[in-house]
Amino acid sequence: MLLGVAAYNLVRTTITVAAQRLALAPRDISFSRALEAIEANADVLFYSADPRKIERFLDDFQYLKLRRAKHKPTEPRMVLPTKRKYPLLRVPREAAGLKPYAKK
Repeated sequence: MLLGVAAYNLVRTTITVAAQRLALAPRDISFSRALEAIEANADVLFYSADPRKIERFLDDFQYLKLRRAKHKPTEPRMVLPTKRKYPLLRVPREAAGLKPYAKK
């Protein structure tokens, strides 16, 4: 459990540093893509003494941005008409020539 929290903090810290370098918000960088990039380039991060390699690695985070869907305007809400067994009565019963309901 402790190692999972430490790994999460490592990824979040790396995202924050890369976002500051690229003038992005940290939430604009995908966590899962950043995790994959860190796993793939672990030797550069942990075993390299060359700061240019680390800077190049952090600059590559610009390609890990989230692809957010563009806001599309919603369609107006409508109620679909239901099929009726009989047509609507739009005039009084007497004018339509129908008999009123019989009461028993």
